[in-house]
Amino acid sequence: MMSGKRGLSPIIQTIIQIACATLLPLNFFGCSQPVFEHLRLKDFEEKIDRYFESMNLTAVLRVSEVSEGWALEGFCILSAYEERVTPDSDKVIAVNALLEKHQFVGREEHWHLIVKTSDGLRVARFNTAQVPLISPRPAYDGKNCVATRSIIFSKKLVSTGGAPLIGGGPYTQIVIDVQPGD
Repeated sequence: MMSGKRGLSPIIQTIIQIACATLLPLNFFGCSQPVFEHLRLKDFEEKIDRYFESMNLTAVLRVSEVSEGWALEGFCILSAYEERVTPDSDKVIAVNALLEKHQFVGREEHWHLIVKTSDGLRVARFNTAQVPLISPRPAYDGKNCVATRSIIFSKKLVSTGGAPLIGGGPYTQIVIDVQPGD
């Protein structure tokens, strides 16, 4: 029976994860060591994915609890390739120690929302192709992190450029914007 986003069986997915984590530390063939798996907010990720896939461009999603009983205290955004937050951002929410502890390496295929909850830091990972983050990455008073009790997700229709003189673009794309609620 096939399952998962790639259509691979759970056994095959587990074998690939083990191989990537132990046998291929140099990221050979696109494997990367699972980072933060024990801190991931998979239900929260699915909720945001469903919101983004909905056809309603005017709908706004406000989140004040990322999991039952875990009140939101703030969040940080790491866009593709970002591996640490700025020193000023780290003063708002201390996440760099966690990122270094887990040897986090930012990659093109994901952006991360690191959430400070009443239960500690948690991580949500989003595929940049399936849930594209608005560019440039949102900044909150010039920082990657903001202390807030809620997050507002909204969708924007943006021009992505192109090369009209040679038959391409301009194109439009729906992207997600992440802002503090209060």
